[in-house]
Amino acid sequence: MRYQSLLYGLFAIALILAGVTWFRASFELREVAEYTGFRGEARENPLFASRMFLRRMGIDARRHDGLDTLPDTRTVLVLDTERFNFSSHRVETLLDWVRRGGHLITRARVDQDTADEGESPFGSRPETEDRDLLQQALGIRIGGHHMPDEDQLPFRLQLDGVPDTLEVELDFFNALDTTVADTRHYTADGASWLLQRRLGQGLITFASTLAFMENTALDRASHARVLWYLLHSHETPQQVWLVHEDGLPALPILLARHAWPLLLMAALGIGFLFWHLIPRFGAIRPDPLPERRRISEHVNASGRFYWKQGAHGRKQLQDSLRHSLREQARRLVPGWEQLDQPQQLSTLARWLQWPAQTQDQLAQLLQAESLSESQFTQLAQTVHNARNLS
Repeated sequence: MRYQSLLYGLFAIALILAGVTWFRASFELREVAEYTGFRGEARENPLFASRMFLRRMGIDARRHDGLDTLPDTRTVLVLDTERFNFSSHRVETLLDWVRRGGHLITRARVDQDTADEGESPFGSRPETEDRDLLQQALGIRIGGHHMPDEDQLPFRLQLDGVPDTLEVELDFFNALDTTVADTRHYTADGASWLLQRRLGQGLITFASTLAFMENTALDRASHARVLWYLLHSHETPQQVWLVHEDGLPALPILLARHAWPLLLMAALGIGFLFWHLIPRFGAIRPDPLPERRRISEHVNASGRFYWKQGAHGRKQLQDSLRHSLREQARRLVPGWEQLDQPQQLSTLARWLQWPAQTQDQLAQLLQAESLSESQFTQLAQTVHNARNLS
């Protein structure tokens, strides 16, 4: 027994050693770099790397969520948003800030859903956003899109007043077009992608895209140097505001802009509700006294109801009148039950004072299968006369 247990133990040890030897021969420990994406603020702020770069270079760069207030004119304002909440008043205030000496760096706003159907002077379908008030105020039109080939990248950029030639990698951009004079154009792939214009004492730098200064592209080509020189295009900045998202408008503005039919219906509903609930002044009108209908009205209504039922209803009315006439004759004429039908007809004619020459009409009223409206009226009058005679 002990010898058998020893064999089992040796076999298990040999099996484990064989497995370890195979594993070490088939696998090796190696470090593999894997992209995990940005973390922290960099995950939701595309201008985080630009802010860190500018601070390392000695510039006070600050993040701002929304643009509720404007900085001093010695501050460069980088506006990398869609400007959904910009009203005409807000655009004019921003341009006045530039005229007083501010420097604005912003990008184009392109919306595929509202693109113009016409042809672009750049040779492709234009993509314009007519709802952007800033682009309208600056007279900038968005042209067709450009996707350069890899052999065309990077582009050469020679900024005004900068001795060095910079390199820019733009994978995709929309061409910019303007008819305003004194505008500096910077081209790539044969189309303008960057415009600079003096406005009063300030400067506006308008780019097709600011993707070159975002987290994923700042370390490529000469993008960091492009950002540095653009910030110094006007004068040495004392501070830089980096705005990467639009602040939400106030709730009343959103409701007035997108839900005005609902607001109108709610206002009308509240108005009608108050009109219904407000107290009424003056004496209360008394309820009318209940009136009792005459029996003739009920009889008349019942007769009309049966008459409208068709042949069956009319036959019921005819039979009812004839039965009423025979009951009166049975009660008032002696020996009525012993008389045959001709005798009953002649006796009834004498009792009703019916002329002898028109007894055939009386026989038709009493024996016909169906009566016309005039004959039915005559039968009803005959029954009424018989009641008066009794």
